[in-house]
Amino acid sequence: MQAHGLTLTNREILEATGVTFVSSFDDHEVLLDTTHGPLCLRGEELHISQLSLDEGKVVVQGKLVMIEYKPMGRSMKGKGKSLVERILK
Repeated sequence: MQAHGLTLTNREILEATGVTFVSSFDDHEVLLDTTHGPLCLRGEELHISQLSLDEGKVVVQGKLVMIEYKPMGRSMKGKGKSLVERILK
């Protein structure tokens, strides 16, 4: 299993290693699959400034307000949204 790590600088730059897949991203949420389970990043003006899945490295920049891990096998897509909000997205 590839090593997984996070480095956060000033709540504005997050470097993640051990990333296997980018599930989804927009300017408020980035969902990553890592070697240690799904990882959700939330904030404002988020963007992926560097991505290398061959190396397992992702750099996300913006105003980070939340970093959350979920158990493996659980989906984070739509978490905290009502069924109507998810359908009308």
